[in-house]
Amino acid sequence: MRNVKLSKRYAKALFDLAHEKGLLIVIKNDMDLIHETLVASKELLSVLNSPIINNDKKVAVLKEVFGNYVNEMSISFLRILATKNRESFLDEIAYQFKVLFKEHDGIKTATIKTPIALNSEIKEKLVQLVVNATKSKVELVEEIDLGMIGGIVLKFDGKEYDASVHTKMVQLKSEFSSNIYVGKY
Repeated sequence: MRNVKLSKRYAKALFDLAHEKGLLIVIKNDMDLIHETLVASKELLSVLNSPIINNDKKVAVLKEVFGNYVNEMSISFLRILATKNRESFLDEIAYQFKVLFKEHDGIKTATIKTPIALNSEIKEKLVQLVVNATKSKVELVEEIDLGMIGGIVLKFDGKEYDASVHTKMVQLKSEFSSNIYVGKY
């Protein structure tokens, strides 16, 4: 079960310490790696969530998996999580750290959903469009939806621009339906 409040608290503590020590980008990269690894490895998540495996063994596993790839501060943080029985929240804590980093750095996330992958030129134009609209840095997240007929759906800053073929067809259908005269001749 997710505990976002707890995860935000731990992420904030790590964020503040990393900022104070001048290691913000290093720790952000560590949290990116940790989050991506946990999302990709159901086995590692199972180990961390297991009540049968003791904390020392979990620390050893985390050190073995991440020890050569992350900063010592991140390893110490992982050790603290395990000793406090919070290791099962690690993926959410890493995610919340990334959210804090983006907020701190003024980065907005824009999501583009399309039926096929976009080329870099179109992506750059979309990023520039969102940069102009938000006056901030932008991270573009691309989602491929094979169920889409065509077009795009762009989301950012709580807004959605839906230029999908499906939506356009629904709008046309509605427009045609409302313009049909239903009366006596």
